[in-house]
Amino acid sequence: ASVSAITNPVGVRGIIEEIIDEVKRISRGMNADYLSKSGLVDAINNEVLRMQKASGIKVSLFIGEKAHPIDGKHSLVLFRILQEVLNNALKHSKATDISIHLFESPTTLLRITDNGQGFNVAEKLSIPKGMGLQNLKKRAGMIGYNCQIISALQQGTEYIFNKIN
Repeated sequence: ASVSAITNPVGVRGIIEEIIDEVKRISRGMNADYLSKSGLVDAINNEVLRMQKASGIKVSLFIGEKAHPIDGKHSLVLFRILQEVLNNALKHSKATDISIHLFESPTTLLRITDNGQGFNVAEKLSIPKGMGLQNLKKRAGMIGYNCQIISALQQGTEYIFNKIN
């Protein structure tokens, strides 16, 4: 990218869109076979490394004790959830730092936070076009978890995936 593209807001948007397209292209290659061969933790670690390299955003991964039984199908759904959250952060949040906590506690499977610009959750969930957040909730439900989204303008966003009782 040229210097003028980087300093021009339209150019920056184009660069971000190129990065997102590249991440999507690579992530389409991530399938159940890959997850079954490498395992969920390695696949997530690789995704984190790819995200950092493609975007320059600092992404920290913390892995707790594996207290959640995750089979192949659930691993793929969880991996897609993680990809969706990372893509949202890259595309919309203007975050410079993302933290991922996997197997955080016996009830919390996943918690992802960013230091981005935040948003009004109720407003975003009410927009028919904004299916991404609704899909996160739907996917979480498919594997027995709920998705709580906490965000406020200029305060970042937190996604928490807790076991449904």
